[in-house]
Amino acid sequence: MCGISGCYLSGGPVDERLLKDSIAAMRYRGPDEQGTFVLGPVGLAHARLSIIDISTGQQPMSSTDGRHVIVFNGEIYNFQELRRDCEARGYRFHTHSDTEVILALYAMHGTSCVERLRGMFAFAVYDQQSATMFLARDRLGVKPLLYAHTSTGFHFASEMPALLALAPELKNELDPEGLSDYFLRQYINAPRTAYRRIRKLEPGTFLVIKGGVAQAPARYWFPEQIGRYAGTAAQAGEELRARFTEATRLRLTSERPVGALLSGGTDSSITVAVMSKLLNRPVKTYSIGFVDEKWDERKYARQVAQHCGTDHEELLIEFDKDLAHRLPGMLRPFGEPYADNSLIPTFYVAQLARRGATVILTGDGADEAWAGYKRHYHAALLLRLQRYGLVPLWRRGRRLACRMDSMRGRNRPFPRNRLDRLLLERDASPRHLTVQFTRDEFARFLRWDPLRVDRQEDLLRSSRPDNDEWDAMTRFLYYEMNTFLAGDVLPKVDIATMLNSIEARSPFLDHRLMEFIFSLPMRYKLKGLRQSKWLLKETFKDLLPPGFFDRPKMGFSPPMDAWLRTLLREWCADHLNGDVSRRVFHQAELLKLFEAHQAGANHSRVLWMCAVFCEWATQNRISF
Repeated sequence: MCGISGCYLSGGPVDERLLKDSIAAMRYRGPDEQGTFVLGPVGLAHARLSIIDISTGQQPMSSTDGRHVIVFNGEIYNFQELRRDCEARGYRFHTHSDTEVILALYAMHGTSCVERLRGMFAFAVYDQQSATMFLARDRLGVKPLLYAHTSTGFHFASEMPALLALAPELKNELDPEGLSDYFLRQYINAPRTAYRRIRKLEPGTFLVIKGGVAQAPARYWFPEQIGRYAGTAAQAGEELRARFTEATRLRLTSERPVGALLSGGTDSSITVAVMSKLLNRPVKTYSIGFVDEKWDERKYARQVAQHCGTDHEELLIEFDKDLAHRLPGMLRPFGEPYADNSLIPTFYVAQLARRGATVILTGDGADEAWAGYKRHYHAALLLRLQRYGLVPLWRRGRRLACRMDSMRGRNRPFPRNRLDRLLLERDASPRHLTVQFTRDEFARFLRWDPLRVDRQEDLLRSSRPDNDEWDAMTRFLYYEMNTFLAGDVLPKVDIATMLNSIEARSPFLDHRLMEFIFSLPMRYKLKGLRQSKWLLKETFKDLLPPGFFDRPKMGFSPPMDAWLRTLLREWCADHLNGDVSRRVFHQAELLKLFEAHQAGANHSRVLWMCAVFCEWATQNRISF
């Protein structure tokens, strides 16, 4: 696991000092070694965290004939099989790394080399003979890759601070639509960023650059073309078990210690259970917890650890009184506003894991594919009500229930939740369930006019086509995979683990497994309305304690409402009282909410999102 950066200038030689500055900005991604390659207008840089072929896998790496040079971030899990194929075709390797396998494949197959790769990756290959550069990103978007055009040429990097070190002028132009997307989602969805000229290379796409000018990104993965599964539930369960076990086995390859993050939830528990079956030693597992039992899953993680015989460690976050001082460092690598507060426990559990592991397996990706979130229940309910014309009747029932609660002394006004608010809209779509704040909800706080976007539907629209044979719920899960998973969950895990110089791998993100899951009928994923992940749980329940899955999902979010009154109170107050807040928001309104929050109300969502925005703008000296 590593950090990469580089440039292809349209005129003039590369300044190697800028390359070194870009790598220094993300040295935690590769603390073991750093290297650069410069040839006229082309520059490549690499920071290495050694996992495979520790002795000879240094980068930038040249092919055996010297024609191609690569910088690569990620892991290719089927590299040994690919290596044998390349050797059979006459390629002679001089390392044992998966990096050189990419070089060999590119020499043989050109841009179609990515179709043979099974893993997580972001890489750039420069062809000295044709004077072209090739950039590619893995199918699910596990590894990040940003790029930009300037007056001097093309630039790219794993992280925003590294890219801005190469071309500081990119910071001068903000992207109001990208920033509006942040207030809509709590992250900025690809390809947008906070800056007008910087874009994220979308998952499953590649880019070709010649003479410092890039062609339009091209897709190479088309999950919407997957055929429908025709087997029985029992047959699907057998195939699921085989595919997931294989995906887990592939991700155990490492020359450094391997462990697992164990939250106590369904997905990480299944991952640990399968790891325990595959390894001939106890798995090292790590959990994080909170004092408030409402948010704490450690007792369930302990059940799994005991059942599977793991070497288990855990940590309480509230014991760290320096959280407010650590938080800016957690947010800085994003280089743009990012407000998923589960970043905080993810960072701390990665920090805990770093004591005994360099590679950790996680359960990421299962919720989006198997309808594991509460909003997926709401989406299924919404679609059913719409299908049978029951929205008006349901709405009246909800209003009546709220009135009855009020008569009993419980103040529960309608609408009570996001689904209730959505049922008030005409032609509501499940995509609206992913919104943190609607345009109207947040308009009362916004002062900076460019953020007053009138095109919320445009921001929510997906650029990816789907399958005409899919039902509406499958289409929504595909949308979630392309937005929330790729734009929120995976960047969070990547940053939190890389800040601690460890590599995260998830078997659920195996693209062959994901293709299989999307071929399954929805009744195998969501049984009725509330039994989410039905086939997944049925398939692996024998590996976990009896009745383990018979409880509601808790999630991995911290008690932010309490933290904004305690550990993060001063941090939040400083930002809301600051100059950025005054210029971008109606500051007086926010400060009223802050005081009400201190008195016991819960305004944590809006306060957190605004304070994070101010943190980003302050760190980057943004002018409004």
